[in-house]
Amino acid sequence: MSENRDASMRSLRKVLTTLYSKSGPDSIAGGIAYSSQENNVASTQAVAFSLIGETIPATFYDSITDEMMRDGFMSRFCVIEYAGDRPDRNPTPIQRPPQALIDHMLLIVRHAGLAAATDTFQEVAFGSRAQGILDAFYAECHSAILAVPDDERQRAVWNRAHLNALRISALLAVGDQYLNPIVTEEQAAWAIRLVRRGIAAFLKRLNAGEVGEGTDGGREAKVIDLCRESLLLPADKLPDYLKHGKAMQDAGIVPRKYLQHRTQRQSAFARFKLGHTNALSMAIKTAITNGNLMEVKKEALVEQHAYFGQAYRVLSLT
Repeated sequence: MSENRDASMRSLRKVLTTLYSKSGPDSIAGGIAYSSQENNVASTQAVAFSLIGETIPATFYDSITDEMMRDGFMSRFCVIEYAGDRPDRNPTPIQRPPQALIDHMLLIVRHAGLAAATDTFQEVAFGSRAQGILDAFYAECHSAILAVPDDERQRAVWNRAHLNALRISALLAVGDQYLNPIVTEEQAAWAIRLVRRGIAAFLKRLNAGEVGEGTDGGREAKVIDLCRESLLLPADKLPDYLKHGKAMQDAGIVPRKYLQHRTQRQSAFARFKLGHTNALSMAIKTAITNGNLMEVKKEALVEQHAYFGQAYRVLSLT
């Protein structure tokens, strides 16, 4: 879908985008036409559709394009990213869910099947405190969108955050009390925390130039972040090509070779239309123009640090 070359995949993305708002009682979801007629999907009514996927962060973020951000495709997803370390092996995994959970889920499934068979719908209500929390979150999302009028990528991140929080809190209410679901204060707060956490992870990647093709500002931010990383490396992690790495750290100097190596697989640099080297050079030039970096003269590098490549002194890490 991200490469946008396959007509059927473009059609699938369009349908997935449309399905987000097609779960209402009177909504009609359009079908998908494939080259092979037996694979065609007919139109249907009131589709409650969920899509879940799992992958590594690099694969996911590299695949996102500006078009996906602009047309609202990505804003329909809740992103959950695990940033912790690899957990220890669990020697006693649970082989099946607790019986009480199975029984509870069975009742929900039966009730949902009966509602579908009789074409009946039940709205989820919101308690007064829950409504107040969700209204405040809407104001937060609205302010965040207005704060970046010229950055459609960041605006897209917040665009459906409130709707996602409504949906998640409604699902929690149905899970707890399917016969008369009413969103509680705790459920609303939990849903908002989940959405906020996903937004924070996404914005961090976005600002660091790690989403899709990236932006000039994102690439500069990534360079500054890598400079910080270089200056904080422990002695046993310093690159072998630096004879006086600790002295260079103390002087606030970062070699270009380190930046070159660390950005080789960053999509914002590797997928840049003029190539990785040009992307890095432009990001460094922007950082110099903005007063964040200063190129160190080659004579000083050779005399003081026995380093013959290009390097930059870090003036600001913000």
